[in-house]
Order: sequence, then C-alpha cells, then structure tokens
Amino acid sequence: MSNLWLLGLGAAATYLMRQNAEVDEMKTAVNNTAIPAEPGPETQAIRNVQRRIPDADLNEDLNMQDLGAQDVKRIKQERERAAQEVAAYESGPPPIQGVYLHFDNHGV
Repeated sequence: MSNLWLLGLGAAATYLMRQNAEVDEMKTAVNNTAIPAEPGPETQAIRNVQRRIPDADLNEDLNMQDLGAQDVKRIKQERERAAQEVAAYESGPPPIQGVYLHFDNHGV
C-alpha cells in the first residue's frame, strides 16, 4: 500500500512525457507547414527599395504637369521649412519674457 503512490507518480510522469512528445511533434509539423513554397526577396533587397521613394509617391499631391522643376523645388523647400517650424513649435514652449509690473500707492 505504501508503494502505491510511487506507482501513481511513475504513471503520471509517463503520461506527461508522452504528452510532451506529442506536443513537440505537433509543433514541428506546424512549423514545417509554415515554410513558404517559394521564398520571397531577401530583407536587404526590401530595405534598399524602401530607402528610395519613387517620385510618383513622393510628389503624389503635386500637379506635376503644370509645374516646372524650379516650382517643385521651391514647394519642397517650403514644405521642409514648415515641417521644421512645426517641430520647433512642438519641441517646447519658448522662454517666457515679461515686464515687471510695479504698483504705486494708488494701485496703478
């Protein structure tokens, strides 16, 4: 009777080891099915494409047929200047400058 718990412990350990093996087999099967049939492009190739933005995407909000190269350059410079102004404004409040107010006897 005292060795019954030892038998139960052995049965539980056997059950857990079998479950662990089944989970490992299932994990391997799922990982093997997740591998694509045709591998895509390398990460470096994708990053090289992302570094260069096509002109069509870069200038999508400009009507290029009615603008010359100088106009596009000027518009882009103005856009960059405006973006810098926004960044400067949002970076924090400017230093507070004021005048010391002095009240005399009459409160003026």
